[in-house]
Amino acid sequence: MKKRILLSFCLFLACAVSAFSQNKKTGPDGSVAITEVAVKPLFNGKSSSEFAKWVASNIKYPAIALENGIQGRVMVQFVVNTDGTVSNVSVVRGVDPNLDKEAIRVVSKSPKWTPGYMADNTPAKVFFTYPVAFYIK
Repeated sequence: MKKRILLSFCLFLACAVSAFSQNKKTGPDGSVAITEVAVKPLFNGKSSSEFAKWVASNIKYPAIALENGIQGRVMVQFVVNTDGTVSNVSVVRGVDPNLDKEAIRVVSKSPKWTPGYMADNTPAKVFFTYPVAFYIK
């Protein structure tokens, strides 16, 4: 019996900029990413809702999580680098190891973004927090 699955993906919260109060965040490799920039990165040069569509079309609900009825929202954080690549993908708040791993897998394989820029037109690494929701209907 096949269950109908609805994968609901939340849009970027407040244009996907992290709600952290600090303007800079240091990654595990010592690099610094900015949370507030003059020009925010764009996914495929379009609005942030395009990223939600891309995630939805590339995610695969883990079979074991589906069988066990596991669902919820995985909060993922990542950096959009000055060349538009995505790096430092990690889970801020997880649901289940299988769902967490799938959220990381999908965000990690994201195509290049249009990078963000500071007010002086300097490219900047930008830190994002993005919710990936897994729901069974």
